[in-house]
Amino acid sequence: MAKQNGARPVVVKDLVALESRLDGKLGVVEARLGAVERKVDAVERKVDEAKSQSQTQFEALRDDIRLLADHMVRVEEKFDRHVEQNALGHAQIRTEMVAGDAALDRRVRTLEERAGEGAG
Repeated sequence: MAKQNGARPVVVKDLVALESRLDGKLGVVEARLGAVERKVDAVERKVDEAKSQSQTQFEALRDDIRLLADHMVRVEEKFDRHVEQNALGHAQIRTEMVAGDAALDRRVRTLEERAGEGAG
């Protein structure tokens, strides 16, 4: 039997008891570690699911933005056509108004001339 620094000799049964206690504590540590590993695995699965869902949502959002951009281009083109058509319409109305004003001026002059001839 070996002695430790003046202490009583280490007996095999003491070593067996120590080994048994260490095995018990090691079993508790292993059980806790197993529980932690399961929790980490569960968190990793949730993170992976969230990541997958986020990617799907981002792709859907990207598609929606693309559709919106295409729609905005069509609206802008339609608006430009309306502006162009309105400009042409206004130009035509002005031309007709100028022609109408000229015709009215001629008619008024003619009436004034006739009125002047009849008075004089």
